[in-house]
This record gives sequence, C-alpha cells and structure tokens, in this order.
Amino acid sequence: MIGGVTLRYLCALCCFALAIWSGAASAETTEPRVALVIGNSDYEGAIGALANPANDARLMSATLRKLGFEVIELEDADQKKMQHAIIEFGEALAKAGSEATGLFYYAGHGLQVNGENYLIPVNAEITNEREVEVESVASNLVLKQMDFAGNAVNIVILDACRNNPLTRGFRSQVSGLAEQRIKPRGSFIAYSTAPGDVAADGNAENSPYTRAVAEAIQKPGVALEEVFRDVRSRVMAATNQKQVPWDSSSLTAPFYFIPPAETAAVAEAPAGGEATAVELAYWNSIAGSTNPAMFQNYLKKYPNGAFADIAAAKLEELGKAGGAEKARSPEAPVSTEMPAAPNEPAMRAGQTFRDCKDCPEMVVVPAGSFIMGAQSGETGSYQNESPQHQVTIGKAFAVGRFEVTNNEFADFVEQSGYDAGNACYIDTVNAATGVNYLNPGFASYRPGDRDPVVCVSWEDAQAYVAWLSQKTGKRYRLLAEAEWEYAARAGSTSTYPWGVDPNRACTFANLADETAKRAPWWQQNYVGVACDDRTVYTAPVGRYQPNAFGLFDMIGNVNEWVADCYMDGYAAAPKDGSAFEMAGCQQRSVRGGGWGANPYFARAAARSYAPSTARVNVDGFRVAREL
Repeated sequence: MIGGVTLRYLCALCCFALAIWSGAASAETTEPRVALVIGNSDYEGAIGALANPANDARLMSATLRKLGFEVIELEDADQKKMQHAIIEFGEALAKAGSEATGLFYYAGHGLQVNGENYLIPVNAEITNEREVEVESVASNLVLKQMDFAGNAVNIVILDACRNNPLTRGFRSQVSGLAEQRIKPRGSFIAYSTAPGDVAADGNAENSPYTRAVAEAIQKPGVALEEVFRDVRSRVMAATNQKQVPWDSSSLTAPFYFIPPAETAAVAEAPAGGEATAVELAYWNSIAGSTNPAMFQNYLKKYPNGAFADIAAAKLEELGKAGGAEKARSPEAPVSTEMPAAPNEPAMRAGQTFRDCKDCPEMVVVPAGSFIMGAQSGETGSYQNESPQHQVTIGKAFAVGRFEVTNNEFADFVEQSGYDAGNACYIDTVNAATGVNYLNPGFASYRPGDRDPVVCVSWEDAQAYVAWLSQKTGKRYRLLAEAEWEYAARAGSTSTYPWGVDPNRACTFANLADETAKRAPWWQQNYVGVACDDRTVYTAPVGRYQPNAFGLFDMIGNVNEWVADCYMDGYAAAPKDGSAFEMAGCQQRSVRGGGWGANPYFARAAARSYAPSTARVNVDGFRVAREL
C-alpha cells in the first residue's frame, strides 16, 4: 500500500458476488419480489468495452421475471441513472413491506479503492485513484437502501471481475476485495471465482458465471446454498477448472427461488399447532433429508412440535420407528472403559493400537460432552460457526494419531489399483495437471513418506477408508465434524486448543508463520502468526506437540476432510456427534487449517468446505474407527 490508498479490482477473493440478509426466510412464493438489474458494457477510452454485461443483464431480467420478481432494468447506465435507479429500488422495497425479497444484480466493471467497492458507470472518466469515488457508484449505496427498507431477504449479485481496465495512473495494484462495511445479520456472500483469480467475461453470449446463476436459480426445491454449489460445478466445467466460484454464509434459514412442494405444503398446514419461526426454519432445513438422525434430533428438540407427527412418520418410513433415542445426560460421569467389540479386548482412553503393520496408528478417544462452535465475539469467527450448542458423544471411538501419510496412501493406491488422479489445485487457486499426491506442486520441496498426503479429494478419502475397512475387517470411516472438533479441543474451551495466544502455534501446529512470509506463495495481504517453525509446506507428522488426547496436527499441516455435508451454521446440527448428511450433497466440510492457514483458521471452531471431488495441495484427512 502506498500513501494509504489501495486499488483492488473486484477479482481476487474474487468478484464480490452475492450478499443476503434474512431473518427467517420464507419458503413460500407469495411474498413481494423486487429486483434492480444493471448491465454496463459500452465503456469507452482506457476502461474498455465489455462483450457480455448487457446480455447478462437481459438474461437475468428475463429469468427473475419468471420467478415472480418485478424488475427494474438498466443497460449501459451513466452515474446519475444508476444512482436514481438504486434510490427508486430502495423505495420500491420499502413499499413492498417487511416480507418482501429484494435482489440487485450488476454486471460490468468494478473497482476497490481504500477499502470501498465501486461500480463503474459507462461514462466514467477515471485516470487515477482520486477520481474513482467521484466518477463511480459505491456499492454501499445499494446495501444502505436495502438495509433501510428492512425487508425479509435481500440478495446482491455482482458479476464484476472481467479484467483490469486501468493499469496506469494508480499507485498500487494489490489483489483482493474489501470487506463490505454494512453487514446485517444472516449474510450469504458468494464470489464468482477463487481468491487471487479473475472471472471470465466469456466467449459466448453470456459470462460463464451469470449463465450458470440464471440456470441454477430456476431449479425448483433447491435452497440458496445448493444453488450456488450447482453454480460452482457449472462454472468449473465451463472454464476447464480455471474458475472456481467461492462463497461463505451465515444464513440461519433456507431461502428458495422456487420452494419445494413438500416444504411449502408443510409450512401452510403444520401438524400439531403453530410453529415458531425458529422451529419452522429448522424443519425446512431437514424436511427433504433421508438421514434418520435429522428427524431424531428434531424430536429431541421439539417433542411436541408442529411437525412431530410427520417426523415420526419419516422415521418409520426410514426404518427408524420409535422416535428419538434418549439423549445421554451431560452431567453423567464420562467413562473411559468401553465395551469390547466382538473378538476385541476392551480398551481405555489414550490407548494406541494398529490393526495391521501398515495401518494408521490409532488413539482411543473417550466419550463425553462439549460445547461446539465459536464463542460470541470470538476474534476471527464467522457466522457459520454458530449457534454454539452442546454435543454429547455417547461412545468412545478411535482417531488416527496422525494425518494419513503419503506412504499409507501409496500403499492403498498400489494394493487397490485406485486412480488418484493427475491434477490438483495449487495453494487453492490454480488447477495444474501433472500435480498429484506424489508431486503436489511445492516449490523446491518434495514431501517424504511421513508427510501427510495432500491433493486428495473427499471421495478419495472415502475410497481409502472403505479399502482399509475391507483390509482389516474393522469399521473405519472419516470423523464426523462434531467428533473432529471434540477431538481437536481435547477438553479445551479456549480459542485455540493450546490457549488464547495464536503466536504459540509453532509449538503445536504448522501454519503460516515467519518462514511462510519468505515463501514464493506468500502475498502482501496474507496474515501469519509471529513465530517461526522453519517449515514452508507440509511437515512430517508428529513433529509438533500433541494435544491432550495424544493427537498430532489436529490444527495445521493440512486441512482435514470430515464426513459431513457442509451446512451454513448449526441450526440443524446433530447433537449426538453424528455426521450431518443431505441427499445429493456436493460440498463437504473441511476442518483444521493447513500449512498456509492464517490464525483465524487455526481456531478450534473454524470451518471451511469444498466440492467433494476437489483435490487441493493443502487438503488431506485422518481416519476414525468405531469400537
């Protein structure tokens, strides 16, 4: 940064694409819907014309009208027209009432200067940073209008990462996107491509991202999060894996462009009385599930709820008649003695064992209860880490003492003939061929046999545990997300398993630190811990100190795949330590932070996710085994 002024194109954590605010989003389609759609293509001079934004705006307008939106549409608008249209949009939202849904879509050029994001009108004359604020429209103007209207759901879509039109006249060029300063509760933010990358304008009539959005939002019965998972898959396929849309969410209730018929019917005629907004949101989030645990958890929470009869019927249909099992009392004493499985001697907590010479070494973790999620106000926390809730794990289980190593995974590939692929994302940004678990693309470093395996997908990890189960005759699997956090905390309730000081990390975890700041992948806007472990990429497992359960590298070294289908927040989270599952799930949870993780992602509560097929050179896994 020079002189305190930074220009960032809306292209790195790229293309701030979507923000939503909602309380309890309605699953019905009877609410008023208002949209403002702007597409700016006809730029002149140094900014340069774009091929598709006007086309994209027309496509979005037509699509939104089909979905019941009243659409205000502008093409190639100057600054005055954009500002007046935004004010008109805000007035229309306010008039529509608190139950209305608002949507703003913008395609065209966008800039960030000194922490503020700006949309560029077609008549803008910008030659230096000082002129951006005067010649452009601040994105916050839209957000303020929506916030003032106070309606139930607000959606903002910005496809504004086509290229950098202004390479001269600006004192600094730093990749990245400013965090929106207006952040009402319940936000969902999506980006049209991965951090540090640029979205395509497209060679066809529309940009790959907008085309994918327009198609995905027309699918009936698909919640917003699933819509954008579908968008991610479509864009990756259309761009030969070069563009990977990104999103994060703090929604606490589902939103549907076209609600599922079953959910809508249930919402109109609840069984057993009136449902509260929280209960309704909870039910809508599980109504389509085929996982019996979801309905057992509902009955535990709402034994006399509006949908109790339906939940019981669902359990019977799924072969789980009889309702929810009685929850284990959190006050009950925790025993480290476990009943033996058939032909297996009893084991105690902390005991280590292997089921075969080349199998992962396992540690017995005791049953117990803990509080899952981030504390209120925890530094670096995200909405998807809440609400905090108690989880009771009623039976001891075994966890890999270390992350699965290169040598262990190579044994699996050799003995099973499994195809581990030949392409992997490097540093989560660029997809590269000829890169795989044997050669993960680390500059001047080739991982050894004892390094944790990377460039493996969730599906690869599932194939490994299935093979290991068959090989040993034992029940191996991935950890459930709740089990992972329980094992990572190991009895700690602090921000980090080792305490509250992130700069103690080098004793316990391989993260981004002073060594990383000298690495070729380091960028100016990255953040690291203030210690030095002299490790740039992965480190052999067991180098750092273990936690109180005797587990190594639960934080750092590699991100770890867990079993769960990713959900935004814990409104429907199982409280018995089981994995959350959803039919057709494509996004899986990832925990623990890797060798490049900043302090925020080293927290015990930190969560992330990725497509189940994604192979990234910071992602690996560890195994669990039932006892």
